[in-house]
Amino acid sequence: MRRFLAPLLAALTLGATAIPAAHAVELDAPYTQAAANVDGAGNLTDGKMIIKTWRVNTGQYCVQVDPLVDIATSLVQVTPGWAGSAASRNAHANCGGGADTIAVWVWNLNSAPADSGFTLAVM
Repeated sequence: MRRFLAPLLAALTLGATAIPAAHAVELDAPYTQAAANVDGAGNLTDGKMIIKTWRVNTGQYCVQVDPLVDIATSLVQVTPGWAGSAASRNAHANCGGGADTIAVWVWNLNSAPADSGFTLAVM
C-alpha cells in the first residue's frame, strides 16, 4: 500500500503546485449557475463559471460569464461589500455590449459611485 500511496501523493502535490497563484479559486456554489466574489479593484477573488472581471470606472464593473450560462433568462443577484449596488444583465456598452457580460454599479451611502467589492450570483 505504501508503494502505491507515495507516487500518488507526489503526483497530487506536483499537480497542485502547477496551478498559477494568480488564478481565482473555484467557488463551491452548488445552487447557482455562475457566481463571483470581486474585490474593489475589479479582480476576481473566486468564482464559478466566470471568464473574467474588470473595473471600468469608479463604481463600475463588468463580469464576463461562461457562454454555457444563459444570463438572458437567469436571475442575477448582486450583494455589495459595504454599499448599495445594482446589476444589469443586458449587453451594456460599459462591458463591450457582449451578451455574456453583466454590468455592475456600486454606490456608497451618499449615492456616489464607489469602488467596493461585491458578490454576484446567477441563478
